[in-house]
Amino acid sequence: MDADLHAPLHSDIPTLLLSGEADPVTPPGDAERAASNLTRHRHLILKGEGHGQLATGCMPRLMAEFLDRAAPDELDATCLEQHSPEPFFLSMTGPTP
Repeated sequence: MDADLHAPLHSDIPTLLLSGEADPVTPPGDAERAASNLTRHRHLILKGEGHGQLATGCMPRLMAEFLDRAAPDELDATCLEQHSPEPFFLSMTGPTP
């Protein structure tokens, strides 16, 4: 086992961290702690969302742009300001209107 296994990660690799505001598994605070030693990071928090944001709202476009350019600070994430989570539903027919 490497001696630095439990040491905080330090990196200057472009990093995009995604969090759901209501994620009980990996809450936004976890991403903030992970990012504390990442010099080129961007943390996007999706309001009202839980775990798993990759296919939500405009995230596919933002992720593709990040992968193409590897410039987290240049991402235009204003689309997230209009984002709202899908309504909760209890049957396979979907949410009530």
